[in-house]
Amino acid sequence: TVDEIMCRGVIMYLKDRISFLNECFRVLKDGGILRLSMPLVDLNLTAAFCDIGFKNYWSSETLDRVLSGNAYYSGLRAKFERVEEPTNDDRMRYEVWRTVK
Repeated sequence: TVDEIMCRGVIMYLKDRISFLNECFRVLKDGGILRLSMPLVDLNLTAAFCDIGFKNYWSSETLDRVLSGNAYYSGLRAKFERVEEPTNDDRMRYEVWRTVK
């Protein structure tokens, strides 16, 4: 088990985010930290300006519901609580979560 996982600019490319979150939960110690960063995306941009590698985009609100267990996703076993409010710089959003076991 590990104390912390840092996932920088990866989660939006994953086909199966639920399996990824379950695996993070599995390997993190109780109270372990999951640090996520993802690009700030203007969802009004046309597809021509969006990265075609994105599988889909979760808003901050969706991510909050998923990680805190307040949204139903088939197969989701992971449960996290937010450690601090998300922060942004000019290109990225940063989130910090802790496991709840």
